[in-house]
Amino acid sequence: MRNLEELKGIDRYHELIIYRVFNSRKNTVAEARLNKDKRGVIKLFNRRESMEREYSILSNTTGVSTPKVYSRDDENIILVLEFIDGENLCDVVNNPSVSFNEKKKLVALLGEWLARFHEEFNMRRGDSILRNFIVNDRIWGVDFEESTVEGKIIEDVAEACISILMTKPMFTDEKKKLCIELLEAYSMYTPLDLENVDRVIEEKYLEVVERREKLLKNGERKLVDEIQIKNIIDLKKFFC
Repeated sequence: MRNLEELKGIDRYHELIIYRVFNSRKNTVAEARLNKDKRGVIKLFNRRESMEREYSILSNTTGVSTPKVYSRDDENIILVLEFIDGENLCDVVNNPSVSFNEKKKLVALLGEWLARFHEEFNMRRGDSILRNFIVNDRIWGVDFEESTVEGKIIEDVAEACISILMTKPMFTDEKKKLCIELLEAYSMYTPLDLENVDRVIEEKYLEVVERREKLLKNGERKLVDEIQIKNIIDLKKFFC
């Protein structure tokens, strides 16, 4: 990961004041005051192709809500983006004080967002987990460095379902209903086929299990106790 200290030696960022650093697995991302009149998000990429991929999406979206690009710094592999003030969708969906009806509404908006993105770009958004969406008066998508024409578009929908099911509390009846709401909303806004979605969801589940098993073996961090990674759950029963 890159160090924000490197910005101190770059003239174009001399007014920058860092407010907070976001948790990111791949890049260094922070909310910042860009100058006396504007705040935004500064994103230091580890790989140039990741920056180019994200820039390509953000600079061309018209049918879905995404942050504006304020500047692109090719020399230092940095994007400066609009700051979206809102709540992380993952936190809202897993907040017990938020009503089920409100969660259903937000998940339906997520389904619509994914459908419109697929209609516009005909490619996978990639990494379609709840934490890559922000909620205020609408749903905003963030983090597009994994967008790709490879794979199946339906994988985005499957990733979103797995993110709903496998964030605490996991695999509850409420989470099952939210996944169904997501699939139904997605189907309303696109002619794309959701055939075999249960199989793709199961594949994504196994990928998450494998990744979390590796984290346990490597001792990188402690996983929540509720995760029973040795028990493969038959996800088909959630969509019958």
